[in-house]
Amino acid sequence: MLTEERRIKLLETIEKEQFISVAQLSEIFQVHETTIRRDLDELESQGLAIRIHGGVVPASIKQDEPIFEDRATENIIEKTRIGRYAAQYIKSGEAIILDSGTTTLQIAKTLNEMPHLQDITIITNDVNIASVLRSNRNITTIVTGGTLFHDSYMLNWC
Repeated sequence: MLTEERRIKLLETIEKEQFISVAQLSEIFQVHETTIRRDLDELESQGLAIRIHGGVVPASIKQDEPIFEDRATENIIEKTRIGRYAAQYIKSGEAIILDSGTTTLQIAKTLNEMPHLQDITIITNDVNIASVLRSNRNITTIVTGGTLFHDSYMLNWC
């Protein structure tokens, strides 16, 4: 099968499955995983697919999500309430993961208002959360790194 033909069929498979691993694609197309990764890199560069940890999803999945600024203002009262509620369960000395999102951002903001908490470690893939926590000396912030999604400020590694 020619490269272009394989890539067209790859894209069809990705669209049908909505998520598929590199290993599964390698098995289906009977080529090495390195070949699949090269094909996926090309499809991603064309904006047709998005590589995520462990596999690939169609580009249409990510396009449906509103940009961060729009999501940040939606339901802000509820998100703030959830953030305050969740933060009360975090105790001194704990380590937690805050995934990327506007509600988890509210948890981070609430933690900044809790000076009695000491020696907290936050692991996040969100540059906004890291930014909010940057000046709090009681919180160690670990950022996962990866490729920045410009509309969500999320870091994704593949």
